[in-house]
Amino acid sequence: MLNDAVYLISERPEIGRQTNYLNVRIKIVRDYLIYYRVTEDALEIITLWDGRRNPAILQRLLEE
Repeated sequence: MLNDAVYLISERPEIGRQTNYLNVRIKIVRDYLIYYRVTEDALEIITLWDGRRNPAILQRLLEE
C-alpha cells in the first residue's frame, strides 16, 4: 500500500496536494500522510506521518 503510493509519487510527483510549505506536497494513504518534495535530482520523502498523531509535532518537523 505505502510502497505503491511512493512508486506512484515517483512516477507522477504532481499527484500530491500542495501544502503551505515551499515545494512540499502531501499524498494521503488511508491513515498515513506522505510529505515529500521533488527536486531536480530526487524525490525526498520528508516524513511518513500517522494522521492520528498530534499535528503540532508535525508542524515542527515541517518547519525545520
